[in-house]
Amino acid sequence: MHLIWYNPDTSSYEQGEEEEYLKTKAASFNSEGFNVLYEFSKTTMHIAEKIIKSLNLVRETNQGNDVLNQIENQQIDLQ
Repeated sequence: MHLIWYNPDTSSYEQGEEEEYLKTKAASFNSEGFNVLYEFSKTTMHIAEKIIKSLNLVRETNQGNDVLNQIENQQIDLQ
């Protein structure tokens, strides 16, 4: 399964397979701050990359933080 998550260590959204997420989270001193935002069962990397770029762009420009906080506090399944 392909995931998109927020990584509090890098203050950015990341993507990868579930195993990569679990490894990254386990290596973090802030593992409670990791949030899975999207789960893809069948999709292309292109869609995930577009979502990541959009989320990080909004985060970097400090616009829409209320919306991002709402997204970070829920899990959205795109199966």
